[in-house]
Amino acid sequence: MFSSAIDKIDRLPFIMALMIVAFLPLIYNGGETWWLPLAGICLTISYASWAMSAWWKGGRLSRLSFDPWALFFIIPLVAGAIQLIPGEAFTQAISPYVYNIWREAQNLNIGKVITRPTLAPDQTMRRCTLLITCIMLFGLLISKGKRAHHVRLILLAIVLAATGNALVAYVNAFATSNASITYGGEFKGTFLNRNHFAFLMMMGTLAATGLIAALSFQQAGKFKYAKSWSHLTIPLATCVFLLLTAQVLSLSRGAFLGTSVALLAFAAVWIVSNRKEPGTRHQKIIALASIIAVAFLIGLPFALERLSERYEQLLAGSLTMDGRWQVWRDTAKLIKQNWLSGVGLGAYGSAIQQVESGNITSHRIAHAHNDLLELIAEIGIPLSVLLFVTVAFLWTKGLRNALRNPSRTIRWGGVAAHMAILGVTIHECVEFNLLAWANTTTFAALLAAAVICGRKPSQDSKAPKSPSPQPAHPRLARAPSLAIAILLMVGALPFLTIKLHDGWIYTLLRRDMKKEKAPGRPIQFDNEKRLQLLEKIAPPKNHLHLWNSALVKAEAASYNPIFWK
Repeated sequence: MFSSAIDKIDRLPFIMALMIVAFLPLIYNGGETWWLPLAGICLTISYASWAMSAWWKGGRLSRLSFDPWALFFIIPLVAGAIQLIPGEAFTQAISPYVYNIWREAQNLNIGKVITRPTLAPDQTMRRCTLLITCIMLFGLLISKGKRAHHVRLILLAIVLAATGNALVAYVNAFATSNASITYGGEFKGTFLNRNHFAFLMMMGTLAATGLIAALSFQQAGKFKYAKSWSHLTIPLATCVFLLLTAQVLSLSRGAFLGTSVALLAFAAVWIVSNRKEPGTRHQKIIALASIIAVAFLIGLPFALERLSERYEQLLAGSLTMDGRWQVWRDTAKLIKQNWLSGVGLGAYGSAIQQVESGNITSHRIAHAHNDLLELIAEIGIPLSVLLFVTVAFLWTKGLRNALRNPSRTIRWGGVAAHMAILGVTIHECVEFNLLAWANTTTFAALLAAAVICGRKPSQDSKAPKSPSPQPAHPRLARAPSLAIAILLMVGALPFLTIKLHDGWIYTLLRRDMKKEKAPGRPIQFDNEKRLQLLEKIAPPKNHLHLWNSALVKAEAASYNPIFWK
């Protein structure tokens, strides 16, 4: 009985990873500061339970898998870690452009300035934290996910996350007014940006499409719980309808284009790969007719009209006047000035102010609206080219291996995951969707599904396993697993809990500042409350804390300047 409980604990990490993928995007709320520490806490508990299970089993544990796809996160992480190293000589050697800007800051004599190869150390640290979280999630899924049913569960978790966000968008839109639907103002779910919302809809649509294709071709009895999974075909088709409709209503041109290309590519691979199989011609006709019918159904008149108007404006002469082109030209200047090492991971918003042309006056430029260009500007051309070439090679190799796999789930789940990556690449050329934390973690899960499906058929975990050899020194074999579990629970978990608390206090502070002052409520009480919240944020000398303090004082001074004299 106790050993059975240990086996269930051994499954806990994979289950918690699925819950992170499926449910955390539903409470994203535009990227609250407590969201990322919460994801880190869940992953830390998952790894700790995994290590404890390994310790109890005598150290016999499937090794943590590594796949070259992890370089998608590791390369920027290594670049960010190097850029956080302080030192004037080091900064001058690898990034003279950034060094000169730090020297100008020192000449202002406003305080001690620590020179680093990044212009925004706080943002670089935050981006590195996000990448570490994604690596932990990605590593957990590919290590625990070895079989076809793991792929089905990962894709289903992505579908649940996207569908939940779509339902939130529908509720928000229809709860306000029908007029707002026309302009897509309310169709952004738990995101602050409708393009980020549409990006998640694209990943959910492709994940659901892959599941439908796998379940449609899969004969009953071929895998465990096949009959139960077959009942999900109609609900999954309904999810596709809801997701595509929500994406159209968001009026995101890039997401619409990326999804269309990905679905067409998926359909082409589907038809070509099954041309020699008997009895599939009528299925192809029905499938294509269904796709056309769904396309007409989701084409709600006002949404398609608005979307077509945006494309007409883009193609009728406003292409060169679009704000993105102005930003891309300025980004090219920034890359030219510091092409070797970049300006710092996450530091684009600070660096672009040095070279912007000033043609955009409606808002402050914070992103390049092209994640590829922004990444090149932040980490330099050499590492970026290495990353892009690696991704292209792994994508081609993984798609080829998935098509050769005899398992229908692996084949069509893999094709859907790789086509989703294609759609993501298209959308990333005009937006910055992967900077939204919920999208990044969901994309990490999508990459994990692509990795599991992209393994060679000879590496399939269905092959008979040889019994694990007994360690010569059982206690010594248990020691590493126990040490990892203790380190995670005693070291990482308290640190992340403090970060979660700080993020929640910061959220309360921001909410309090956004509220309208109640009639008769003393302004001094409001200001004192805000300062009390600030004092709870640790450490007190943190740069973010000081910035928040100055922000609160400026906000309070706008209400009652005499109070701060």
